Amino acid sequence: MITERLLAITGEDTLTVNRKHLTPVTARLKTRLVLLSNELPRLADASRALASRMVLLRLTRSWLGREDRSLTDRLRDELPGILLWAVAGWQRLQQQGHLTQPLAGRELLAEVENLASPVSAFVRDCCVMTPQATVSIQELFERWRSWWQHKGDVHPGSESLFCRNLHAVVASLQTTRPRVKGKQVRCYQGIGLSGGGPGDGMP
Repeated sequence: MITERLLAITGEDTLTVNRKHLTPVTARLKTRLVLLSNELPRLADASRALASRMVLLRLTRSWLGREDRSLTDRLRDELPGILLWAVAGWQRLQQQGHLTQPLAGRELLAEVENLASPVSAFVRDCCVMTPQATVSIQELFERWRSWWQHKGDVHPGSESLFCRNLHAVVASLQTTRPRVKGKQVRCYQGIGLSGGGPGDGMP
């Protein structure tokens, strides 16, 4: 539910908002959300759309136990400079048309994508993407199970859930049913398995 709401708001979908003692309002929420957390959020989103809309800022210093109680007073003296800084940032935003992802947050952004869509990480680590590549769905799912268990999780989910998430990651996949030893085998066209074991790409 949380992921669905975040996707709807950040995607500027039309939403109906209930108001206390008033009629509901249907509108697009032209807003930006700010999330503060000591841990990376794990918001399941196989398509990675939510992660692609994030700008991550990594803070590496903690002020716990050494809080600056005089910060507000000192910042008041800097208000003119802060305003000029904000105006310069607003002007750059208008020129670029988007916020800039700081270099320090790019690594974290990749981790957020992996948390949101483990299937995407699996495709990157264990698969090859070419129009000529093909693999049976059963074989692909078995590699997924091995890869997932290698990461320490014994519950890789069902084959149908894996296939649904895989289609969200690789929209161009096509299902074929070639005959192998006289039997039809369900395969995917456009994706194949790379060499190596279940821990491909794992540290």
